[in-house]
Amino acid sequence: MPSKPTKQHAKPVVKTIMSLDPGKTAGYAIWRVHVDVTKTLTSKDVLKSGTINEHPEDKSKVFESLYHTVITLMQLVDEYNPSVLVVENVMSSPMKSKVARIYLSGVYLWAALYSTMKGLEFTEIAPTSLKKRLTGSGKASKVDVIKEVNEQLGMELKNKDNNEADALALGLVYLKETY
Repeated sequence: MPSKPTKQHAKPVVKTIMSLDPGKTAGYAIWRVHVDVTKTLTSKDVLKSGTINEHPEDKSKVFESLYHTVITLMQLVDEYNPSVLVVENVMSSPMKSKVARIYLSGVYLWAALYSTMKGLEFTEIAPTSLKKRLTGSGKASKVDVIKEVNEQLGMELKNKDNNEADALALGLVYLKETY
């Protein structure tokens, strides 16, 4: 009598993604999740999150400062090797100053180019769309976004952590809608 075939369990697929809120203070989050397992995302799925704050006192050093921000982001990508880079699309956002425009544009364009160079999936989410998909209102305040991120991930970000919260929100929305 032939033996019964054994049921083989597929290995879970683990994805690492990086979510990025570009700007003078760039927020980032590195996520590692099992994409074939239906579960609630928590702070345990976040390997690392934070901000890169390279504000020069001397405005003539803005490009040097932007360079250091980009180098830090490259190191994060190289260390964690994400397969996806989710970025807040700030290109249509009103720019407050020349320096803000340089940072927003520089970090955003770096993300698009480096994704291509590294063979990463590059995904953009507009700020209003991000707020709507996370909180239900496209006009949600920074405080509303932080509150929702804290609730969904079980974190305790403070109101000053809005760039980090935006990066976490990008990852939350992307992961919930994609996997």
